[in-house]
Amino acid sequence: MNKKMLVLILIVIPISLVLGVRQVVASNVDYSVIPYPSENQLNRENTYYDLKFTKNEKENLKVRVKNNSDKEITIETNVDKATTNSNGVVEYKNSSKHKSADLKYDIKDFVKADKVEIVLAPHTEEDIIFEVTQPNEDFDGVIAGGLNFTQKLTDDYVGTSSMAVRNQYSYSIALVLHGNKDLIKHNITHGSVEVKQSNGRNNIYFPIKNNTAAFFNKVNIRGEIYTRKGRKAVYSDELSNGQVAPNSIYEYLIGTNQTKLKPGKYTAKIVVESKGEKWVFTDNFEISEKESKKLNNTGVIKKKDYSTCVLIGSISVLLIIFLIFVAWYIQKKNKEVKELKNQYRKNKD
Repeated sequence: MNKKMLVLILIVIPISLVLGVRQVVASNVDYSVIPYPSENQLNRENTYYDLKFTKNEKENLKVRVKNNSDKEITIETNVDKATTNSNGVVEYKNSSKHKSADLKYDIKDFVKADKVEIVLAPHTEEDIIFEVTQPNEDFDGVIAGGLNFTQKLTDDYVGTSSMAVRNQYSYSIALVLHGNKDLIKHNITHGSVEVKQSNGRNNIYFPIKNNTAAFFNKVNIRGEIYTRKGRKAVYSDELSNGQVAPNSIYEYLIGTNQTKLKPGKYTAKIVVESKGEKWVFTDNFEISEKESKKLNNTGVIKKKDYSTCVLIGSISVLLIIFLIFVAWYIQKKNKEVKELKNQYRKNKD
């Protein structure tokens, strides 16, 4: 489980949330959150809510939000399921940006906040209660998500230029609900390869599906893309020590190094390893001429650097000119020597 629960939009500050009535605060942030411990906490050393109780049982989790600034602030709250981003990192918010796999229970259906928004006067605090209900039927594995707190945007800006960006700070406290037993073996499958753009870069995405209600930890992946009959990979990438959320899809990304996509038939070969488990996937796909042209026209393509070729060419030309000059000079001197010898012989006769 990722223990760095504080997520800052624009700035990421690695501060762990400790469930011992300890205040969590970051410099330059107007507010802090204080998560109170749960009676159903499995391991009090864990820096997140790690809970287990019987079906239909309820518990109220209390989190205190404190305004540390000299101004009034508004804090928005929400509950979201755990998903996996394209970097192989578990997220506890923004689940709409990422996909799930075989998800039976969504944590949003079992955790409700008593307030979705609070307004705090300067140097005041207020408690938010999250009512947690266990599903009404037995289940194995875990249900995972996060309790999120976000400072509402204001008209304050960072910097003074017209291109300045607004501040928005957010805390996430992970919440894991355990079923009857934890699942150790993982059911890992894959989806169809997609070629698409992200931030103007052309990438090849290989969806890896964790169909198990358990975190998929210490994941190492090696991905290679070949032309259909090729023996040498045209694109490749690696992930080390990644993590995939329960019942989530990790869109494993293989970059194209900002080179032009060539239309044709390809094969993706992916090796996934985690704690002694191993999966090998192969999938054929095709990039059409229309698709490659569209992506190449809108994507960032690295221009070829001809400077080395120009330098080598220039040196070669200069060297040839120098050799021609040396040959001419030697020939000229030989001719002069020959003429002097002939003149010497004439004079001697």
